[in-house]
Amino acid sequence: MRRLGEILLDWGVIALSELHTGLDACRRSGGRLGTQLLQFGFVNEHSLLEALSEQGRVPAVSQRMLQRAPQEVRRLLPAKVARRLEAVPFGHGADALRVAMVNPNDPATVDEIAQITGMRVEPFVATEAAIKGLIAELEDDLVEMVPEGGQDRSAAVDDGVAWEELWSPPRLRPAQLLIPPRRQAVVSEPLLATFPGLDSVVEEVAADPEHAIDEATFRDRLAQVRYRDEAGRLLLRLAAGYLDRLCLFAVHRGTVVGWMARGRGVVVDDVQSFSLPMTELPLLRELQGRPEPWLGPLPTEGADAILGAALGEPPPRHMLILPIRVRDRTVAFLVGDNPGDEELAVPGDELADAARKVGVAFEMLIMRKKIFS
Repeated sequence: MRRLGEILLDWGVIALSELHTGLDACRRSGGRLGTQLLQFGFVNEHSLLEALSEQGRVPAVSQRMLQRAPQEVRRLLPAKVARRLEAVPFGHGADALRVAMVNPNDPATVDEIAQITGMRVEPFVATEAAIKGLIAELEDDLVEMVPEGGQDRSAAVDDGVAWEELWSPPRLRPAQLLIPPRRQAVVSEPLLATFPGLDSVVEEVAADPEHAIDEATFRDRLAQVRYRDEAGRLLLRLAAGYLDRLCLFAVHRGTVVGWMARGRGVVVDDVQSFSLPMTELPLLRELQGRPEPWLGPLPTEGADAILGAALGEPPPRHMLILPIRVRDRTVAFLVGDNPGDEELAVPGDELADAARKVGVAFEMLIMRKKIFS
């Protein structure tokens, strides 16, 4: 898929210098490019939503429309779950719940919302600011609803859904079996932009409040995770001690989708817009059947080059690809590099062991879900 900055430049919404400022802010403080551009005043909500909709190939919903959503619809997703998933329901039709999401292309999140609500989910994209503002309102409403000395019912609800589906589709009600599936968008090879003049954006390591951690801390905290995203973030933090740019890609129903990212010049919006069938990524298709890490130069042509482009500029010369497996099935890939390095010198065995532990953590979450469902 096309990069957010590329779309905004092509449409004449922002200037190259404004894109440079937004990317530099991402490098310094992390976060999403769209949010940074909005905060600087380089784009308005309407233009940003149009670009996000174009990039993710999903409809958009404005902050005003979200604020008009009925309270009973907003509360279909408990406030704590909404904050974790960065998603808020805002409407529903006869056969689907409309949900505003920061990352509408995450199928595992869509499945979890469907499992919690018992409804088919129609994802919409909204700005990060709009989603967080609405969730804050929901949490304020909950505080007012809880009597002094009483129990916050939302906490109990959240505990009940902590072990919902991680990688598999939700169970459907009989009436939903009659609903025809949504037509999938045709995935075409994106146009890769180099953004000339932006080299300085990747000269320094991105500031990240979630600093790198050692193996002992990783192991201790991994034993306490309750959600798949927590395990993913821990793996990124461990690998950040060796690699400057890191992405996690999830494998969901035969499709590789961008999940998480951190590091030098990585644009989270662009990583999370990545979605390609495994069949179109020869290297990952070959690696999904083995647990060993792969170190080497990424092909400069074909679909595999698109995978490297998700890391940002400059293109990776030598990269690590590490499958994450649950039993005999690959559910994710860790991809990382050090920009500008001709070769990588990383402890592949140590990172492979960490990936194996994350796979075990995923399996434990799935087992907990089965026990409590």
